[in-house]
Amino acid sequence: MKASLRWLIDARARIRKSRCPSSANCASPETSSLTLKKQVLWVHQFENAEAVGKALVDWAKIYNTQWLIERHGHITPAQARARYYETPLAAAA
Repeated sequence: MKASLRWLIDARARIRKSRCPSSANCASPETSSLTLKKQVLWVHQFENAEAVGKALVDWAKIYNTQWLIERHGHITPAQARARYYETPLAAAA
């Protein structure tokens, strides 16, 4: 199970890279994908697909509500998303 998940994630990363004109444009998705692999997929043994799904959802909640992201001014992704949707330009779009 773990090997097939690793293959899927690596395949998605290759597809994402192929759509990016330069590596700088895709640094964030690649970085978060690697972080996800290091913190969840490579350190746990999963019994089934449901366990993998639960671990991914739990990690995403922690990432979105607790991690401080430098490029957003050291706020969480959830806070950055809320700020984005509060701006007049985003509301008009």
